[in-house]
Amino acid sequence: MFVTKAACGILKVFSLIAVLTAMLITSQAVAQDVKSADADVAENIGAEIIDSGRVKYHLDAFGKISQIDVNAKNPPRAARSASRPGLARVADAVSEPVDVAQNFMRSFGRAWVNNPAAELVTQRLESDRFGQRVRMGQFYNGIRVVGTEVVVDLAQNGSVKRAQGNAIKLKNVPNVIPSISASKAQQIASKIWAESEVMPGEVHANELVLVAPSFLDGASSSDHNTYLAYEIVMDAHPTGGFIYYVDAHNGELRHTISTTHGAGPLNRLIYDCTPYLFGFNACYWNLTHNGYHYGRYEPDPGSWGMNPQYQAYDVDVMYDEFAPLHNWVFDRFGRNGGNFQNGTLDPSVGPPQWSHAAVYSDANLGANCLSASFSRGRLNFCRGALVPHVTGHEYAHS
Repeated sequence: MFVTKAACGILKVFSLIAVLTAMLITSQAVAQDVKSADADVAENIGAEIIDSGRVKYHLDAFGKISQIDVNAKNPPRAARSASRPGLARVADAVSEPVDVAQNFMRSFGRAWVNNPAAELVTQRLESDRFGQRVRMGQFYNGIRVVGTEVVVDLAQNGSVKRAQGNAIKLKNVPNVIPSISASKAQQIASKIWAESEVMPGEVHANELVLVAPSFLDGASSSDHNTYLAYEIVMDAHPTGGFIYYVDAHNGELRHTISTTHGAGPLNRLIYDCTPYLFGFNACYWNLTHNGYHYGRYEPDPGSWGMNPQYQAYDVDVMYDEFAPLHNWVFDRFGRNGGNFQNGTLDPSVGPPQWSHAAVYSDANLGANCLSASFSRGRLNFCRGALVPHVTGHEYAHS
């Protein structure tokens, strides 16, 4: 099952700000690993990694699982290529990566949701020279859960390398049959708009969703109150607008997200650090070579498409992700950019109103280093590290 491109875009915006919930699993051996890991977490809140031998559990600042890395030399059954002798054939490991990822999540997805088989739905499949990436969103009875995403990375041989993401272990889910109509909810949202905005607003989307405001706000609790709501997207071009979450049972406003660049206009500059492009390592923000433009910046020159060495679009992804980061920090904290000066950059490096990032910061094309860092106002990402909760983490350093 695939969902609409518009829904994927909205889901991606909110997946930057959520935190994760607890664990998993099916086989007796792995279940014992998880039991031990839980005990360690209870004793060592804030620990970064728990190694169970076959997988490594990465923990966030609240002691919750944010990532599961697979031991390539001794992987659990659910992570192996389906064609290996002695294993049930679940899918062709090369031609059916979605099936492989879903099989892995049936065993390990309880790190994020209660019922992985029913709740984790494939959104899209991405490929590059290092393998493939399956992005999943959380759904309950076919209704999207706002702000959720789990990503499964596969190696070139089709085996699972890792999974990471944000989702909710739902509790006390409300009746998913709405008590008020979508048009009624839209009237409520339009009234709220009119009470605070001068320019007339236009409705661009109205979708029935499940929303947990505390999850979107990054609360550490695993017991989030979840509401059935209409997600109503309104704006007044070109100033931006709001996304309203109107309770589908009683019409109350449950949550609001600003899409307005209230802190000031974005000034983005993205470096492309493709290694050994000319025989040495360097980063470029305005270089055209062999028909491809390395880097992107304001004023926006537009996308130059796929990086020819990596067969990937990390420059465009990072350029686009600065906008929701910038807006959320202003909407949530009233903060004018990550550095309070409308950007991320350290004044010792350049104008502080600029937001800088670098992608493909690998030592070489095959390194696949999967690391990210923040240095003097610049966010840096190796290939494979550019995922929403990591970009949000690095932005927070500014």
